Amino acid sequence: MPRRLALRVPELKEDEVARRIRRQVASGRLGPGQCLPSERDLSRELGVSRVTVRNGLAKLVREGLIRRRPSKGYFLRTMEADPGEDRAPVLVFVHAARETRYDYDYQTELWAAAREEAARNGKLTVVSHLESQGVTAERAGEFARFAAGMICDHAERGAVATLLAAGLAVVRTGYPRDGLGADAVIQDNAGGVTQAVEHLHARGHRRIGYLDPSENMRKLGLALNAEARRGAYVAACERLGLGVDPRMIAAVPWGDRQDPGPAERLVEAGATALIATFQSTLPGVRAALERRGIAPGGDFGLVVWGRQPGIWSDAEYPTHIAWSPAHMGRESVRRLIARLERPDLEPATIVIPTTLVDCGTGGRGPGATAT
Repeated sequence: MPRRLALRVPELKEDEVARRIRRQVASGRLGPGQCLPSERDLSRELGVSRVTVRNGLAKLVREGLIRRRPSKGYFLRTMEADPGEDRAPVLVFVHAARETRYDYDYQTELWAAAREEAARNGKLTVVSHLESQGVTAERAGEFARFAAGMICDHAERGAVATLLAAGLAVVRTGYPRDGLGADAVIQDNAGGVTQAVEHLHARGHRRIGYLDPSENMRKLGLALNAEARRGAYVAACERLGLGVDPRMIAAVPWGDRQDPGPAERLVEAGATALIATFQSTLPGVRAALERRGIAPGGDFGLVVWGRQPGIWSDAEYPTHIAWSPAHMGRESVRRLIARLERPDLEPATIVIPTTLVDCGTGGRGPGATAT
């Protein structure tokens, strides 16, 4: 019997028209209220007929991303909804100032993916840089007048509670749920630390030091992430038969997380490897190892959490736990849209998988098998 050939159906050109415009929205080239190029100009630019352009624009009108105003053209939706119309924009909200957080590759990738996903679903976005203390009831009310929901990376419960009290649907990135009515999208904290312990154990390390800021973070009500990571470290050590030596856990003071002291104390206690699970501790870790003349990757092992610019160069960056910020951004928008469409959904935590990126700093511990 002759084999049937699968025919590839060419993509509709009108879908490509719609996709091009969504990309311009996601990139910020088109802003709220801005008039789109005319059908004639788009036809010439894209090399398709005006009928195809019109059909593509009609698709975006149906999605709610643009509006058609007779005799005036097509306009990207503004932040203010028309009377009787549902609030459509998603407000993407960054809690720190641009110069301290937004330029990091992690943040840039996360918010770019979030904006692209929002545009794909016919939603507009605004990025606002506002510290937690700036999240007042009045400011939250201003946001609620033009945005139905918000994605934020605030750690402080008070800021999140204020946003929820204003009637906004809220999805937090990077922080687990802590009893508030917000959804959360986080990286796999426990899985990442477990991978780090297993990686170092497989390389012969039996005294694995752990930098732990959970005690100090608990005083500020911010310990959920830290406690999840510490719990995974303890569980992995016990499962691998290492036991839990209190000398292998060094408390990191919240006020000075760049202090090299905690890492030095672990080395003095006999640690042959270190796990640093918070990026803010990395400068202190590097300083401590340099003071001791330790180069990770020889006999000493090092695994750190994520990547942070300015600590190590790309060529010398140590073995680290990585996850996809773009995946986190997309899932945050999808969850927020689901929340807007179904307000009765129970708050949930969505976990983004982590992977260990082996950059050769696992070292060769005393328990390594000779080859």
